[in-house]
Amino acid sequence: PLEATHLASVLIGAAGYLLFQTFQPGVSRAEVSEKQPSKLSGPTLRRGPRPAAARTAAVPASRSGAAVLARGQQCRGPVQASLPLQAPRGLPLQAPPGLIIRSPRLPQPPRAPPSNHSVSVRPVEAPKFGAVGFDAEAKELINRIMPSPEGDVAVANIAALVKRMISPVFPDAEVTGFAHSNLSQGTAFSVAVPEVDIVVAISWSLLSRQLSGRWGQVNKQAGGGQLDTRKLQKAAIRACTDRLVSTGTCKFRRSAFRDGEPKVILVAPGPGDRQGIPVNLSVNASTPLHSAALVTESSRIDPRALELMLLVRRWAKDRGLCHSAKGHLPPYAWSLLAIFYLQVGSTNEHPRLPPLTELKTSLRSMWRNCQPAINMKATTAQPGIETEATSTSVGALFKDFVAFYAQRFDWDSEAVSVRLARHAAPDVCLPVHMVLNTDRTTQVAPSIEDPFNPSCNLGACMTAMSLEHFHQEFQRAHKLCSQDESLTCLLEPWAPPKASGPEYACDEQEHDFEG
Repeated sequence: PLEATHLASVLIGAAGYLLFQTFQPGVSRAEVSEKQPSKLSGPTLRRGPRPAAARTAAVPASRSGAAVLARGQQCRGPVQASLPLQAPRGLPLQAPPGLIIRSPRLPQPPRAPPSNHSVSVRPVEAPKFGAVGFDAEAKELINRIMPSPEGDVAVANIAALVKRMISPVFPDAEVTGFAHSNLSQGTAFSVAVPEVDIVVAISWSLLSRQLSGRWGQVNKQAGGGQLDTRKLQKAAIRACTDRLVSTGTCKFRRSAFRDGEPKVILVAPGPGDRQGIPVNLSVNASTPLHSAALVTESSRIDPRALELMLLVRRWAKDRGLCHSAKGHLPPYAWSLLAIFYLQVGSTNEHPRLPPLTELKTSLRSMWRNCQPAINMKATTAQPGIETEATSTSVGALFKDFVAFYAQRFDWDSEAVSVRLARHAAPDVCLPVHMVLNTDRTTQVAPSIEDPFNPSCNLGACMTAMSLEHFHQEFQRAHKLCSQDESLTCLLEPWAPPKASGPEYACDEQEHDFEG
């Protein structure tokens, strides 16, 4: 049993412990709220610098939020209220001395998506002219972009270089170069739409035999037994590109295998220290030769035909109207538009060009003989050819060209045919291309007949977006020409809208031939 002295010791110890706990400083619950901030909304309070006199004061713990705020100056460390403050009705909310009101964080607005636009290191600007007046500016521009002998030599050197590089794979190939403009003039979309075509010509049977070992048996059409020439072209282009890129001769930019004629875009070395020259590389392609034949025949009849074609193609290129990979008309189609206007679009003179119906024979002979590139400038004034002298300048012709297609030509019911050279509906063998708009309505795309293949509609590549851009640019050019604006304003490089979709954000898929 416990004795009386034992009980007295227990009581004395308990009383001493209670007395000791009474003099110990208390811990405020506001310090805990600093580590675990409250999720309640409303303004929160934070204490400022604590006075020196209150650093040694002892404050007992309390469960009341209001008491914690009232004793904020006496608490150790920073104080952050865990409960929203409420002021009496009719009075403004005021914090106790030493406390700072901090407003709750407002929700941040959503960030805008990253833009597809980037500042170019070498931006392309509209051309500047020293001449005054639209006609004088057009003449000055024609002199700048007219193919030059130096450019013809550079293209011939590129063709010889390509032939030498691909000779281990295709020893019997003939390589031909075509220059469509002056290579020294930098333009917008110069890589997307090169001014040089390099065509590798080789017979289909020989091409099939030479590729059979490296690329395997070429697929044949079902039931026909004939070679699939399109797949054969792609295989040959890959073989040529592999040789040119792996040896460091050219730089690969992009492929365009979904076009009417497969091709790749390379950057070939320029003469001397000059920057590279973008070129189209194709195998057994006929479009470059078609274009050269049209230029030769048209310029022989009227020297202004070449000048108008150069000006029209430059305008279409600067305004983003001839990038076929994006659904626009190719440069070859724009040459046909210029020729057709000279045939039927004139209002003040007789037709400047007759129907071009005898080009097929000359084309076959040129392709069979594998003649070198045609010098477009040399064909403008051949001796012994009489041309009708007219006073209309190329600048006036371009203005009337824009007005003809913007106002007088019916795109829905008429077709462009340099073979027939008259206002008429599309031929029965020419398919009409219908475009589906975003609102589920349909629209007729331009019907442009290839004179070398009357069943080929060059407008079949157009989309709803490209067709809208096509008509907008004609209306814009017609408005500027009606207001006598300068050629600089007309050739302002086009840029896609900032709210554009993926159609303008990226190009065709680029295949790396180096890997």
